[in-house]
Amino acid sequence: MMRFFRNIRQRLLSKNNIKKYLLYAVGEIFLVMIGILLALQVNNLNEERKNRALESAYLSDIHQDFLKNKNQFEERLQTFRNQYQLADSLCRQVFPITDKNWNGIKKIYGRAFLPVTFNPNRSSINVLVSSGRSDIIQNDSLKKMILAWNDKYEDYKEGEDALLKLWDTWNDILINEPYFDDYRGDAIQSIPYNLKVKLERLMRRRRAELGLTTSRWKLNQESNEILTMINSIISLTEP
Repeated sequence: MMRFFRNIRQRLLSKNNIKKYLLYAVGEIFLVMIGILLALQVNNLNEERKNRALESAYLSDIHQDFLKNKNQFEERLQTFRNQYQLADSLCRQVFPITDKNWNGIKKIYGRAFLPVTFNPNRSSINVLVSSGRSDIIQNDSLKKMILAWNDKYEDYKEGEDALLKLWDTWNDILINEPYFDDYRGDAIQSIPYNLKVKLERLMRRRRAELGLTTSRWKLNQESNEILTMINSIISLTEP
């Protein structure tokens, strides 16, 4: 092809036809530019194809992770709701603690404190964010949620951390107070007044924190917001 164009140039120069030669030169430059543009276009198409394949792989991994995250979160949330119902029932219908009702209370009291935590799989999102390729996500809403997920989870986790601290307080009482021993069976035990008050206050704090964690009140909607985000990410990453 290059030899063909070279022959044309030589023929025009040999005939001293400068005007035709200039027209030919402009045409040749135009053809070269067209060739370069076509090559760039092909390269861009190949790059775009690679990006879409990479995006699809990322979204597939995120989708699978969040299906599991949803199941885990709903299970944990239901456990917290059950604990709230127990704590609320004790605070509203059973308290104050007396020597007569103590044996019945101590058998169920600890159930409201059982520690459970939501530990989502964040590896797929972290891999995407750390790679610096979040720009390949075409859906802007999905991209914003992916980049905001870790912060949203950390906000929710603060509520769980508060519940874990109450579990530590309860566990300390359970270990150090002799009034939780079962060696006396159903015999009525007399417990100190200050311990009764301490246990009642602890359960009321537990009920309050459980209410916040489960978004029972408008004051805190973290669990509702995180479940909404999980569902949105699942929907927007659907293969």
